[in-house]
Amino acid sequence: MRRLLRILACGLPLMAPVAAGAEDATGDIKASAEAFMHDNHIPGMALAVTNRDGTLITLYLGTADLKTGRPVTATTLFGVGSITKSMTAVALLQARDRGAFDPEKPVTDYLPYFRVHTQYRPLTGRDLLNHTSGLPDGTRDDLTGEYLVYALQNVETGFAPGSHWSYSNNGYYTLGYMLEQIDGRPYPDIIRDDLFKALDMSDSEPATTYEARERMAVGYLNEYDDRPPSPDLPVVEAPFYEADWPDGAALSTAPDIAKYLRF
Repeated sequence: MRRLLRILACGLPLMAPVAAGAEDATGDIKASAEAFMHDNHIPGMALAVTNRDGTLITLYLGTADLKTGRPVTATTLFGVGSITKSMTAVALLQARDRGAFDPEKPVTDYLPYFRVHTQYRPLTGRDLLNHTSGLPDGTRDDLTGEYLVYALQNVETGFAPGSHWSYSNNGYYTLGYMLEQIDGRPYPDIIRDDLFKALDMSDSEPATTYEARERMAVGYLNEYDDRPPSPDLPVVEAPFYEADWPDGAALSTAPDIAKYLRF
């Protein structure tokens, strides 16, 4: 299992006032975070606590790169994983507000070549957005972009759309490519221009690239993949690869993710 450096953003209830004892709480949060890092063999972490009015606490713990000793800071980038899916959904809802996307229409209205084996009605954008399409979770197998969408013609849906919930990376990958066809711009440009700039997430990146690598925290794997993580076992650097997947390749910082959480 990959032991990545962690970025966390915690939201307080919408009506919660700024706690007078926030400074006192910082010590407890730091102690809990450091214990979690130790127990799970995590070299570094960025953490933010926010309510709807603003960021209350930020903590930067440990190192972003064990080789150089570079510390985690407010501008250290972390992969935010499937939080990227919510960004894809926001961009599609923005397209809906412009009249360019209708989530009730079949996916084939936007991607005419989209095909899956199914005995049920055509899949819609809403089905994919809600993880209720019946598509399997899926694996890329080195396919990207339209090639992965083409490859879904060999996939069979597992249930009638809307009748069950089942997490699907394939669904969100299809949505990202559909977004590109609707908008006419590459997916990273849409997220950067229409979301990150609007929220002043100036340090964030919509894709994992070599250009961003020097600002990223290094990911790590346990050297022995047949054992659970332990502070007593060594780690090695995880492989690095570029990705612009709309289901999980965005990069962000703790302060920026706190802004996104308030959005």
